[in-house]
Amino acid sequence: MKKISFSDVCDLTACVLRGEVTNKVMPVTVTLHVGLSGGDLKKVGPDEMTFYFNKKDILCVEYEGRHYIVAKQSQPVYSVGETVAVAQCLRDLGYDANDKSDGHIYGLGHTPAWTMKSHVSASQCKHFIRITGRQVKRLQDITDEEILHSGVYRWGDMPDCPSKDDFSKNLYGVYKFWDAYLTPQEAYAFMIDKTQKKGFWESNPWVILYQFELTKANKHRRIEL
Repeated sequence: MKKISFSDVCDLTACVLRGEVTNKVMPVTVTLHVGLSGGDLKKVGPDEMTFYFNKKDILCVEYEGRHYIVAKQSQPVYSVGETVAVAQCLRDLGYDANDKSDGHIYGLGHTPAWTMKSHVSASQCKHFIRITGRQVKRLQDITDEEILHSGVYRWGDMPDCPSKDDFSKNLYGVYKFWDAYLTPQEAYAFMIDKTQKKGFWESNPWVILYQFELTKANKHRRIEL
């Protein structure tokens, strides 16, 4: 089973586990090497191409009127219908810090996985999502409705939201940051630059937008570190 990680800068993992976030974007990093008449290859980046899914749900690219199927190793990480483990560190998963499984003489609390979810295997995870859909689009083409399932809240719906005047019901924000925005897109631009990298929104890259739902996975889990 694969893992999927959500940024904790805006507490997105917790939002996913509450069922409030059901979308995630991942950048398209495909490059294309086009043969030139002299035999040389021209490297073409994502910004110069147009991406789409064909009728078989395979990621393809159009460049200068020609269509290409993206190589298997560069296809999207997750498929529709796939169950994926939500990455969390062992501490947040509720493991015992003193557990000395698999020969860890000082206990799990002294391993990198105790606080770093990147070191946790899928078999150790306890929460799962099922991929229900995926789209390829420019980041700034994501709709307000999709944004409101991606970590942007109407102000009054945010957990632990500080009180504001009546005008606040028309504002938007992201969890853990108490800045208010007039539109979902403005709040999402702030969030995406925090969770990806500064300038990511402005660069308007091609992204895969995954839709998912919380699910259960009955599988044997054991400590693998």
